[in-house]
Amino acid sequence: MGVPAFAPPHSDELRPYWDAIREGRLALPACARCGKVWWYPLADTPCHPGAGYVWVDVATEGTVYTFSTVHRNFLPGDTEAAPYMVGLVEPDGLRGVRVVALLLGMLDEEDVIGTRVTFAPAPSSGYVVPAFEPAPA
Repeated sequence: MGVPAFAPPHSDELRPYWDAIREGRLALPACARCGKVWWYPLADTPCHPGAGYVWVDVATEGTVYTFSTVHRNFLPGDTEAAPYMVGLVEPDGLRGVRVVALLLGMLDEEDVIGTRVTFAPAPSSGYVVPAFEPAPA
């Protein structure tokens, strides 16, 4: 399974997310008042409107919540990546918060959901994208 050609979107609001991934960290926005992590960030924190967000490093290990195997390339310029897996990963300690990421090194589709994974950012078209691989046993 390959890594699709992907360029992260250019957005000042999400720059800390992509910067952290490039540095090998997973950072998500948290309410500046109570610390609750929210992903995907809304214009304002739902828990304390007006408090704003601070970016915090979160666990780089988690569990696959769900996944999909992509069998056909659909991104421009991507001719060799398929098939590849994309999934929602719930980082440890963040119940209900799920990050979209590539799932690397998982070939048996029947055993993916519930798999313990570790963060493994992957190079893609000169960028680095969020990815997870099976955690060591």
